[in-house]
Amino acid sequence: MEVKSKIIEVFKGGGLYSIASLIQNMIYFFLIPVYTTYLSTADYGVIGLITITAGIILNITKIPTATAFVRFYYSPEYESKRKPLLFNSIFFALFQSGLIAVLFFLFSNSFAEMLLDSNKYNIIIQIYSIIIFFQPLENIVQDLLKIKKKVKLFVTMLLSNVLITTILILVLLIYFDKGIMALVFGTLFTTIYPIVFLSKELKNSIEFKFDWLLLKSLLKYGYPLVISALSFFLLRSVDQYLIKYYFDISQVGIYSFGYSFGWLMAVFFALPLSSIIEPIIFEMEKNKEDLIAFIKKSSKYIFFAGTFIWLGLSLFSKEVIELMAQKQEFWEAIPLIPIIGFAYLFYGLVFILNKGIELAKKTYIISFINILGLLLNIILNLIFIPEFGLYSASVNLVLALIFILLTTSFYSKKHYGIS
Repeated sequence: MEVKSKIIEVFKGGGLYSIASLIQNMIYFFLIPVYTTYLSTADYGVIGLITITAGIILNITKIPTATAFVRFYYSPEYESKRKPLLFNSIFFALFQSGLIAVLFFLFSNSFAEMLLDSNKYNIIIQIYSIIIFFQPLENIVQDLLKIKKKVKLFVTMLLSNVLITTILILVLLIYFDKGIMALVFGTLFTTIYPIVFLSKELKNSIEFKFDWLLLKSLLKYGYPLVISALSFFLLRSVDQYLIKYYFDISQVGIYSFGYSFGWLMAVFFALPLSSIIEPIIFEMEKNKEDLIAFIKKSSKYIFFAGTFIWLGLSLFSKEVIELMAQKQEFWEAIPLIPIIGFAYLFYGLVFILNKGIELAKKTYIISFINILGLLLNIILNLIFIPEFGLYSASVNLVLALIFILLTTSFYSKKHYGIS
């Protein structure tokens, strides 16, 4: 009975996250004609590359303590230390992000030249240095809501953020004609807004008490996962750096545009369900048999539901792009969408099954698997991108994620009994 009730809870909570994501992306759909009128594929390429770079840094700054905070929150030995646990997690994350942000700001010209082939983008690098600093805090505050299962508050924050950010971008883009800078300022606002909106929740959940032993426990658990998270993030993004190397930033823009649609599989399927399923899994840790049964059953239902979402995405992506994208140069991304979407059908299962490895406290195995997946992806891209271009990058992503899924399944069964 408990397993059944937990599965219902997953789909109920995941459904709310999915509805919020649906509304968020419906707004994005309606903005596509505006974006593709005022922005070029090169602009999409610039935003794509700088967003990926900020994401790589976020994995370095957030993961060491934030993953441990989520893991330890329901652990009996840390039940009385939840508030200092949160403070120490945020303190170390901001310490790291602050150092990197200062470097990006001081050497913005060099980073602009290195990443975007032009120092005229140095102002973008400077603004992103502020984003880099606040990103870990924004993510940890959102993690706090998810782990406490405050779904309605999270959804309210998300939708209000999307609405205000959209208005800001449209005003800057259309009225002030700010071009790519409209998206940059939009990203800055959408990073800071959750921190302000959830400040009361944060205040009630934190105790400003530095504890070296507590921080040491966080880092001991979390640092092995930095390699894992970084490898997995690079697996999803290294192809765009290689496309820029072999071709140009406009081709990066086309791939990034198609990727944003393929990523909808993660937005509607993998991420909403993972947001609600992670705290449930850690809550059930005390009863291993029920936990294993829950993961087995829920993963089947989730994959079944995800297949239908992928079919819908694949069948209608062509019509949507041709209807919404104002410049035909964006239409080149259409064939990539079903392939990238297919890759993220497996991403949801990877996230669930690797919990078996985490519960067995073998996090180094996750890092090992993701590194192998990244190396496979890089090798395939180096071989096939020069010959087959953007298509090979999307197919290689599918192959790498299938490899990660199968390997994760093997070790999850071996160390925790999840078959």
